[in-house]
Amino acid sequence: MTTSLSTDVVPATQFAIEGPFWSLDGRTPFRSLFTTRIAGTSNGAYDSLNLALHVGDDPRRVRENRRLIFDASGLNSSLAVIAQQVHGASVAVVSEDDAGCGCFSHADAIPGVDALVTRSKNLPLMCFSADCLLLGLSDPKAGVLAILHAGWRGMAAGVIENTISTMRDQGADPANIHAVGAPSIGPCCFEVGSEVVSALGAEHVAQPLDTKAMYNLRKAAQSRLEFSGVRHLHIDATCTCCRGDLFFSHRRAVRKGEKHTGRMAMVVWQ
Repeated sequence: MTTSLSTDVVPATQFAIEGPFWSLDGRTPFRSLFTTRIAGTSNGAYDSLNLALHVGDDPRRVRENRRLIFDASGLNSSLAVIAQQVHGASVAVVSEDDAGCGCFSHADAIPGVDALVTRSKNLPLMCFSADCLLLGLSDPKAGVLAILHAGWRGMAAGVIENTISTMRDQGADPANIHAVGAPSIGPCCFEVGSEVVSALGAEHVAQPLDTKAMYNLRKAAQSRLEFSGVRHLHIDATCTCCRGDLFFSHRRAVRKGEKHTGRMAMVVWQ
């Protein structure tokens, strides 16, 4: 097996517009980006590169933030396909006919799904997070690409397995799938109750506490990917909750008594 869970902090890279992207280290045969919270146009709790339209931010600023990152990447911000993300396990197969879904309104995003799969070239797939794990996957031989949003509920419900199964239906071979995971909440900060441990497995508890536990969501994802046959895997080990200078974090916001926070975005294309 060539799988590995990275413990290296991958440095952020400044693009020409000074809109920073977190490097996913070029370990995959598909193209991807993951944003930080820096150098956008949003204010207050969304300071400053919030990419999500569903969290209460001024939609005009969100659309401008999206335009900035897509322009810096040479992509058309009006052609992305966006999942609505309901913390579930449903997957949608999308094509050029779906280009633009969710770009200008959250209500127009692909409904009821947390994962997208496509065979289309140059079709950006986009998901958001403020602690949950985002994964990009591709079988370059089959030309099948996927993105998924994996919080603990979606992971427990089988979003990883369902995504790989859908990729197989589109011609992918799990042995050829390359996967990359963006920064997410780490076991240093992810304190959970017994319901999470029961749902995801006690083997991924990083530190047991009296009534709760510190949990390694990345290891849980890694186990599911490996069990599904994925052999080429890199998951960034940077903690979004620890790095308030770089990332939004729902958990950090809740601890501070804040009602809102922004979202980073992962975009993948082939």
